Amino acid sequence: MAVTAEESADGGIPSLELPAFTKIRAEVTERIGWLTLNRPERRNALSPDMLTEIVACLQAWAQSTSVNVVVIKAEGPHFSAGLDRDWIQSESAEKRRTLQFASSRFHRELFELRIPSIAMVHGAAVGTGMDVAVLCDFRVASDDAVFGHPEIISGGPPLFTPLRSVVGDGWARELCLTGRTITAAEAERIGLVNHVVERAGLLEKTTELAVQVARAPHAALVTTKSFFYTNPGIDAFIHTEHDQLFETGLTFREADRPVSDRRPPEDAPEQASRTTEVAAFPVHPNDGYASASSAVSDPSSHPPVTRTAIGPGRPRSWSMRRHPTRVWPAGHRHTRVRTQVSGSKCSSSTL
Repeated sequence: MAVTAEESADGGIPSLELPAFTKIRAEVTERIGWLTLNRPERRNALSPDMLTEIVACLQAWAQSTSVNVVVIKAEGPHFSAGLDRDWIQSESAEKRRTLQFASSRFHRELFELRIPSIAMVHGAAVGTGMDVAVLCDFRVASDDAVFGHPEIISGGPPLFTPLRSVVGDGWARELCLTGRTITAAEAERIGLVNHVVERAGLLEKTTELAVQVARAPHAALVTTKSFFYTNPGIDAFIHTEHDQLFETGLTFREADRPVSDRRPPEDAPEQASRTTEVAAFPVHPNDGYASASSAVSDPSSHPPVTRTAIGPGRPRSWSMRRHPTRVWPAGHRHTRVRTQVSGSKCSSSTL
């Protein structure tokens, strides 16, 4: 049976039909779309089916003028424990790939959602569960909520860029690199959460905020929201911080293996050894002009520098940070860099 949003008493909101969902619940009232994560027995762990249903719901609401704001909330004692470990730790490459595609599509859909979104958080919001909250425009939390990226401890690098845009570089680094969880009070202090209330008042406070947002004209909300998700766009980080981790096998189940022993994806082709010389660029010991691996020193005072890339399969792309408008003073010399790629390893050295 399809889920229907009823028309308001004044007839101003057209009806909206959604597919039948089993992992989430969806309803629309007074231009507010309420999306409820509904796997409480699994602490609302995000499986491919659940992610697909969330995407379908968000797409339907984004294409309709009857919804001005989306609220994402959860059934049960916790908001979300993150990606479903039965999938992310599966021995089946096909299952892991299915999760990767579903998760990537979900991240894109929520990040680029045309209308404002609010995360109504209680209990634990960790791992990708924290990503759900961070990707929303507002976060309202109960005083028992906790946030964190503990997956770093188990071998899963967290999503960094969206968190940095909310709390700043320093706090984003601490949360992503330590894996510690923080309380709702601390989350509010560092700017991660907009409002913290007692558990009993969570729905009321969230509804109050949603009503404030929903009263604005739909076109104005869509236009204003576009300013946020286009600068920078999701393509600036999603491959490096999400897709590539699946592709290289850097998941939870890899945590205890040495980097050199981690398996590449089953469909990753073997790479032939090749050498590439990068165009010459100015070098000076103090100019801060560096490659992605390390600063390149003045070759007259230091021996050639060699670095080995981390991870199996496809080596990460190394790029030069350029300053096209910089005027180079007298005394600057130029150097060249040679990059050697062999199998799953990549190294570079100055010439």
